[in-house]
Amino acid sequence: MKRTFILAGTVFVLALMLAISTPAQAQTVNCSGITAWVPNIAVTVGELVTFNNQEFKTIQAHNTLAGWEPPNVPSLFSLVGNCSSATPTPTATATVKPTATPTATPTATVKPTATPTATVKPTPTPTATPTATVKPTPTPTATPNGTPCAPAWVSTTQYTGGSQVSYNGQNYQAAFWTQGNNPATNNGPAGSGQPWIPQGACGVVTATPTPTATATPTATPTATPTATPAGGTWTFLNNPPSFQPGTALLLTDGSVIVQSYFSSNWWRLIPDNTGNYVNGTWSQTASMPSGYAPLYYASAVLPDGRLIVEGGEGNAGNGSADTTLGAIYDPVANAWTAVAPPAGWSTIGDAPSTVLANGSFMLSNCCTSQQALLNPANLTWTATGTGKADSNNEETQTLLPNGDVLTVDMWNGTQSELYNPSTGSWSLAGSTGVSLVYESCTEIGAAVLRPDGTVFAIGGGGNTGIYNYKTGTWTVGPTLPNDQITTDAPAALLPSGNVLLEAGQGPNCYTVPVTFFEFDGTNVTQVSGPANADQVRSDLGRMLVLPTGQIFYTDLLVTNGAAIYTPTGTFQNAWRPTVTAVPATVTAGGVNYVLSGTQFNGLSQGGMYGDDAQMATNYPLVRITNNATGHVFYARTHNHSSMGVATGTATVSTQFDVPASTEKGASKLEVVANGIPSVAVTITVQ
Repeated sequence: MKRTFILAGTVFVLALMLAISTPAQAQTVNCSGITAWVPNIAVTVGELVTFNNQEFKTIQAHNTLAGWEPPNVPSLFSLVGNCSSATPTPTATATVKPTATPTATPTATVKPTATPTATVKPTPTPTATPTATVKPTPTPTATPNGTPCAPAWVSTTQYTGGSQVSYNGQNYQAAFWTQGNNPATNNGPAGSGQPWIPQGACGVVTATPTPTATATPTATPTATPTATPAGGTWTFLNNPPSFQPGTALLLTDGSVIVQSYFSSNWWRLIPDNTGNYVNGTWSQTASMPSGYAPLYYASAVLPDGRLIVEGGEGNAGNGSADTTLGAIYDPVANAWTAVAPPAGWSTIGDAPSTVLANGSFMLSNCCTSQQALLNPANLTWTATGTGKADSNNEETQTLLPNGDVLTVDMWNGTQSELYNPSTGSWSLAGSTGVSLVYESCTEIGAAVLRPDGTVFAIGGGGNTGIYNYKTGTWTVGPTLPNDQITTDAPAALLPSGNVLLEAGQGPNCYTVPVTFFEFDGTNVTQVSGPANADQVRSDLGRMLVLPTGQIFYTDLLVTNGAAIYTPTGTFQNAWRPTVTAVPATVTAGGVNYVLSGTQFNGLSQGGMYGDDAQMATNYPLVRITNNATGHVFYARTHNHSSMGVATGTATVSTQFDVPASTEKGASKLEVVANGIPSVAVTITVQ
């Protein structure tokens, strides 16, 4: 989420407090004929709207969104005055928080909803072909031979992409969802970003005499085949979500837990009895504590199997509040518990976070250089992270095989830093060689650890960098093609070792449509996208690695939009977990069985994003398959001995609970980490 820095000196702060602490009496204006503000429409700069008997002027073009009502987002709307039919209401007194030091401090700027653009299809290549001689045609009489007019445009009707309307003798086609945008003044060619695409005149046209033509070669369009992007395939869920799916995480019982966009509601996707997530079913879980409904926040699954959610750039419909609220979810009890913020923190917001190799959850303050470690037993915090060179704002954190945490600095040139859990301190890790920060949007992309020990860091503006943790050095990576950018965007490690990433079209910050790529360690290659790729924004996308090796993809503003990417390629045997000790017999409903082996946490955190969302899956899942029926059951794992990545030959362990519904008899057991399974071992379920 975009933020900017303001140098806040003491004199400036005192002046600002004086300027805004006195209530201002808004003028009275005539609001007749002004359109009322409603969510989910496009507004342009200078456009007037009314809300709660007040008139506002749009100061930044965007798509309106519930929670971003005009009084809540002064970066998008300015107050013109009180409507003459209403009693003037004084502007609320603003309170300025004291500035601790005259150093750079990030302040929130609302990320506008980008206007979608349509994908332009390639123009066919013409081939010259002779045409026959045209005979003279007598002058015809006037007949109604024009293009019929589509249904008339209605300002209150909601139109989706492809809808046809007419207005003042012209036909138009909707480029995407729109309401209230007059086609006559809001149109342009496909790809222009305008909601309406002109389709030409319509109605009765009087014919004119046809001149005599001479046979001449004319170009007959011959379609040129277009290359099909490489990569895997996309499939929408057979039971799509009935809500707008947001950030998704993988619980240790194999189910996927998904937040309903900008709300306190969460749902679980449970795979079918063959382990297929495409055929999975949904069930709603308990809701978060009252008053907590975050947007853009820190999140992780802890070693004990609980889910922690901290902060939020927006909360409970307020799209600009950096909340300090937090909560932890117990999937066994199906209950949330509130978590107090670290002592002295006034913000958490859209915070980066990491579960360290020792299992500690490290939370970073969105707007300072602070970090804190959670004690999961009593839900208290301990400060850590001395020596951070800049603010954590917008940064991405990547866990390395040696236990350190890598971040690319947002506010310190091309520098990067390493956090050492043993010392609790940060140190510089060298220059990335090329800027990975997209300055005009103040954003950066994901950073994914690959099996070879390198981190593929994706810059916000399309540059990339590759960090080798073994040598502690950076090299410049490939640049994304065609001005593609990742101003906040997801990426995920595939079982093959490739990285799947999503990008939007530059140079604007948050755009529709999106394009998908795979990075193979050397090259970035475009791959296919889901069928709704022309409706989604890269910064609102999320990727989660499933135990099947597939990628679960959501976009926050697309209802029913969850899709699954099935990649090509496969893993190397050396990357698989190995099982060295497991009970030969387990009981359906039995708990706390101990399982030992190597590489239970995989070679990477899996899915990555950055400050707005985290969805790491570097923990073991236990999959039991009945030999007779082929039915699949996931045992809930907990109390992992390590959360480290690429742990090699070191022996690690976890505990697992066998579901009471598990079918009895001869079965096979696999440990799965980031979609890569161990060699199956034989067990008996009784």
